[in-house]
Amino acid sequence: MLATMQELMELYREAMNFERLAIKQWLKPGQLIVFQDQELDMMGFCSLDKERQLNVYLEIEGLKGYLETLSNGLLLSRQTCLTLSFKNMSDLDIWDCEQIASLELDTTINKAWPKFRYFLAGFLPEPIKEKKECKFLTRILKQLNLMEADNENFSLLKDELPLYVHINEGKWNTLKAPMSIFLEQVNQNQFFYTNELETYRINRLPVGNMVFEVGQFFLPQPVKDQIDCRGFFPLVTAVFESETKYLIFGDITDCTEESQVRVLDNFARMLSHELKFKPKCLVTNSQTVVNYYQDFCTKTNIELELVSGLESAEELMEELLDEKIYKATEALATNVNFDEEIDVILNTAKEICKKILNSNLLNSKLAEEAKNHFTAIIELIHVVMLGNFRELPDCWTANNMEYAYNNILPSLLSEHELKYVPDIIFNYVDIVGEAEVLPNYREIKHCMELIKE
Repeated sequence: MLATMQELMELYREAMNFERLAIKQWLKPGQLIVFQDQELDMMGFCSLDKERQLNVYLEIEGLKGYLETLSNGLLLSRQTCLTLSFKNMSDLDIWDCEQIASLELDTTINKAWPKFRYFLAGFLPEPIKEKKECKFLTRILKQLNLMEADNENFSLLKDELPLYVHINEGKWNTLKAPMSIFLEQVNQNQFFYTNELETYRINRLPVGNMVFEVGQFFLPQPVKDQIDCRGFFPLVTAVFESETKYLIFGDITDCTEESQVRVLDNFARMLSHELKFKPKCLVTNSQTVVNYYQDFCTKTNIELELVSGLESAEELMEELLDEKIYKATEALATNVNFDEEIDVILNTAKEICKKILNSNLLNSKLAEEAKNHFTAIIELIHVVMLGNFRELPDCWTANNMEYAYNNILPSLLSEHELKYVPDIIFNYVDIVGEAEVLPNYREIKHCMELIKE
């Protein structure tokens, strides 16, 4: 359910209070405060990052992502959290500007404005729109602001975290909780394998004197399985025989629990129906793999070992991260009829162009003649990128954009029109790029700059 205008207004109000107060003077980067909302059935681990952005890591899965960040610098797009940062109005994305305008907020009173995002591990971030996430973040901000106003100081032991439990509107119980309690829940996040028939079949298989390496990694280019759904980063699961480096099994999915379970089922069927033997041991460098495969291995009498690195598997993974593997992800792309797809994309592009042209964003950046061609050329770019490369806007690449400019657009545009293309594309991706729907927008901007030179 979407948040109401009143709920969004309250979220913005508390965020702006948060920015004005001196809370950042005592809430240090890396310090965790736990908020549990019984009414919304949500728990968040609140922290400031080094850029002073407020992150609320959701549930135990969010805490797990936070801890992985501390150890190996996990990307924000691989985490599950709500974020609040502050930007100058000129640096906000179109969606944020439209939201501020729809709430009729006075844009002259603040230099910095809130930017809210909902990150779901393995998926592209989205603005906070849903009622549940909106209310949860609002309540957290309100409580943080009260803590600053009251100048609360916590007397905590080294292992303790402040825990706020929301009882009802505006009322929280203040508790102290050992960090070890939450760490135990992180380590207990295990899946239980329930396919008894497949378990029986695998237990009857002979045991080969082989070690299989199970690796998982994300592809850096997001895709969509439906045009109106959130884009995701494909998760590759690859199983190799450790001595020969032979690829035994591979699958590409999103990283949801449902997909992880389906991959495990496919791996089990591969053992019983195709290989017809089971390995002596599975090794992996991923705690996630351990969580999903531990019970399966216990029930099928296959050893499972967590190691620091998978040398042979990692070498092959690097080889897979070229354009060939991107071609394999086309099966994940939308199956919507091409004409319908084009219609949706063109309507969206037209609306974006209209809003850009109606704003002041291009006043000093584009010549008037270029503005006259702006919408038509942007629509054409969308058609060319989808029709020739099957790339939706959130998957545009600089290489294909350059190829389109040099080899496709000259046959579709006059020389007079073509000269405006680099400036138009540069400014378009610059404006919409930080909306996190054009992950490669900096590379595309650089490409257009080189063409202009």
